[in-house]
Amino acid sequence: MRTLVLACSIAALVAVAPAQGAAHRPSQPGVIAQAVADPDRPPEDVARDVNRKPAETLAFAGIKPGDKVADYVANSGYFTRLFADVVGRKGHVYAVELDEIVTFPNVAKGYAALQDWAKARPNVTVETVPASRAPAFPQKLDAFWISQNYHDLHDKFLGPVDVAQFNKAVYAALKPGGVYIVLDHVAAPGSPADVT
Repeated sequence: MRTLVLACSIAALVAVAPAQGAAHRPSQPGVIAQAVADPDRPPEDVARDVNRKPAETLAFAGIKPGDKVADYVANSGYFTRLFADVVGRKGHVYAVELDEIVTFPNVAKGYAALQDWAKARPNVTVETVPASRAPAFPQKLDAFWISQNYHDLHDKFLGPVDVAQFNKAVYAALKPGGVYIVLDHVAAPGSPADVT
């Protein structure tokens, strides 16, 4: 767990560093707390809160009402649902899943549930794209979020993705001062390169 939190912290600090003159993006703890306490959240999401620490991670990222956020490789939409509540009607969430990942049965089921949920949410767009397509959105983002899947970009079943070009596209999609959050786990020290 410490590694996960540390990786999130380092990723967020690195993400903010290149944005020259970027001000700290203060979160709104009350709005985040309401999103986490939303009684409509699926029970399986609530059960994951112990490990994912949603209030802390959203506050750290500075997600707030009105933000435009991409949840890349959204899977079943754990963070998508939280983002949608936090950004509210004036914000927007782009939940993106990769064609190559949605073919896995466990992901497909959760993704279908996310699509159904999003039909009643005008502030959420859900789409699938091929891994080869660079991240692009109809408006500049306040935050680009990838959780537990950044390591997969290196996997053969995704191409692998040209990670340097992927990162370049993410930075191009962000507003000045926007944040790029990579929340992920790491392989054990000394693991071969193909152990993502």
